[in-house]
Amino acid sequence: MRDSTATSARTLYKTKSGQFIYNRMFTFEGSCALVSDECDGSYISNELPPFEIKSGLASVKLLMTLFMTESDWHMLRTSTKGGGDRRFLIQPEHIRRRPVWTPPPEEVICVNALFDSRLVLKTKYTAIRKANAALLPATLDRLFGDGPCGSRQ
Repeated sequence: MRDSTATSARTLYKTKSGQFIYNRMFTFEGSCALVSDECDGSYISNELPPFEIKSGLASVKLLMTLFMTESDWHMLRTSTKGGGDRRFLIQPEHIRRRPVWTPPPEEVICVNALFDSRLVLKTKYTAIRKANAALLPATLDRLFGDGPCGSRQ
């Protein structure tokens, strides 16, 4: 087990529930998240800079929805330099300078509801994939048996 106080990170940030965080190297692949209640007060490295969203201007869920689109990833990729496709580092100033469309408050409520619905569906989908992964070997065994050529002896 590794000592949790040992790190090579130059900077550590203390997280707060509801903050937006992103992975500087993989932002253009949609690597961003919301800090959950369970992770409130945890420390993260400078590779995952946290942002607090000014209430009244936008919602964190709206921001997450924008950052989950491939067109946004492409826009971020073109805003920075890097060596090779996987070496683009998206610095916090790129995030801060990114123009964000802010819809009327009633539309933000709809976006938030859709974001929550997506999370529910994602949880169900994950459970289905897990069940299928367990079911497939059993199904194949029933279909093909356990003999050298698939027939039961």
